[in-house]
Amino acid sequence: MVNKLYPTKPRKTRQTEPTPGRKDEVKNFAGGYVYSIEDTVEHLRRFIVLGGKTGALYYADAEVTMEALRGVVDYVNDQPIVALAILQDFARKHPPKKEGMMFVLALLLTHDTLMIRQSAAEFAGDLLKNAPLADTMMLAWLIQAGTGHQFGRLIKKLFAQFWQNAPINALVYQSTKYRKRHGWAPADLIQVAHPKTKGRVDEEARNVLIRYLLNGYAFKEGDLDQADAQGLIQLIAFDEIQTMPDTADPEALTGIIEAGRLTWEHIPTYLLSVREVWEAMLPNLPGHALLRQLPRLDKLGLFDGKTLDVVLEKLAVKPLHPFRVLLAALNYPRKVDDPNQRVIDVLDAAFTSASALDVGNIGNALVALDSSGSMCGGTTAGSTITPVEAGIGISAALCNALPNADSIVFTDSLSSVRPFPARGVRYNDLLTMWNSLRTGRSTDLTVPIAHALKTERDYDLIVIITDLQTWYGQEKVIDTWRRYKRKYPKAKFVAVSLLHSTHSLFPEGEPDTLNISGFDATAMDTMLQWASNAS
Repeated sequence: MVNKLYPTKPRKTRQTEPTPGRKDEVKNFAGGYVYSIEDTVEHLRRFIVLGGKTGALYYADAEVTMEALRGVVDYVNDQPIVALAILQDFARKHPPKKEGMMFVLALLLTHDTLMIRQSAAEFAGDLLKNAPLADTMMLAWLIQAGTGHQFGRLIKKLFAQFWQNAPINALVYQSTKYRKRHGWAPADLIQVAHPKTKGRVDEEARNVLIRYLLNGYAFKEGDLDQADAQGLIQLIAFDEIQTMPDTADPEALTGIIEAGRLTWEHIPTYLLSVREVWEAMLPNLPGHALLRQLPRLDKLGLFDGKTLDVVLEKLAVKPLHPFRVLLAALNYPRKVDDPNQRVIDVLDAAFTSASALDVGNIGNALVALDSSGSMCGGTTAGSTITPVEAGIGISAALCNALPNADSIVFTDSLSSVRPFPARGVRYNDLLTMWNSLRTGRSTDLTVPIAHALKTERDYDLIVIITDLQTWYGQEKVIDTWRRYKRKYPKAKFVAVSLLHSTHSLFPEGEPDTLNISGFDATAMDTMLQWASNAS
């Protein structure tokens, strides 16, 4: 019999049980009950940044990819105007991988409604005008293989604009750099689009290039002289270096590369082991390509003298994506026996610069990194980096930006919480520190909030960096969060999801909560701007 003078407390619902009376909960891949974002704006945003191929501890790649694609297709078909607005927003933010954006664009370009197709084609024209030709090849492949549609008039016109309107030097550079992507070659796009060059600027030069590409990257009779007459120096240099043997005089190779301003994709594979080839290419090597090539350059002995100074200068001044800098900071020391300390120092500085943040009026903050076993498997944003490795970088960026931030790692209980002093520490030192703290246990995402309650810390912002696979707790995250909000009503909560799923810790519309997907160029800025606004 219940004593009404001393009523019992409401029973807490374990994370592995559905909440009585709620019909909007779903099971995550670990078996915990959370909320679905399928067929929502958040699902689309998460897919654009993270893609679908992220396989982790609890699920296989194919399962996640198909789930992601089904939800995205349904949402774009039902809400094409909203989807297009989101694409326009992301086009300004430059997510680290473009496959998600291009898949959504392919869906819009083949939508049943003509007005949607026209609006999408107008946006695509602006997007592709200054984008690599590889993006157009990817889009062509996604339209044909991903949606199963044929190329209509609007799409053919879209593909033709590059050949008709781009400056001739850009045409040569792009079509010789990207010789094949996703099974498509520049010649394939030409055959689909039938670009009209008559009356265009540099008409004869464009025709020479188009004939060269349609002829399988070979000049037709008389076209080499025409290319010379039209000043197509890079095309001539590209053609010449394809026939150079691996025994060629390095000085001759250097002359061709410097004259044509060639970059590494222009060079035959068998010449990429020649040190002098890379020395000649360095001044023209794009910043993100340089990040990927650091281990190769080190092994070729280029990190000495003037060549090292050129590398360091390019890394210091180029506007680089923080995620790609993070990949380089992680991969470079792993792939060489004796990494150059000056390169590591510049990568650390480049990451800090690339992830510089405006913290607004945020005071006390808690940055909590999920260090459970599932965070150590799979990869994030289509890279080779695990979720926890990306999470360490995000923790460092947030702690460097927020002077009053506490930083912790956790797994499944209050006893698992460990301080993680990420402020002002090198990324690779943070990785070593994390390895000494990790336990690889289960996941309970109530732990950081419960820790804040136990320590009676009044935080303006709580950020949890996770894969959302919570299941171990005796209480739902939303219930723990609401207890914290009752005590500290100004607090806000952000969940940074590093693997794709269609799940959220909160139902749609929960006040003062935000989902952030992955590590795109402005994700952290978006988070902090939102948190610094008045509730």
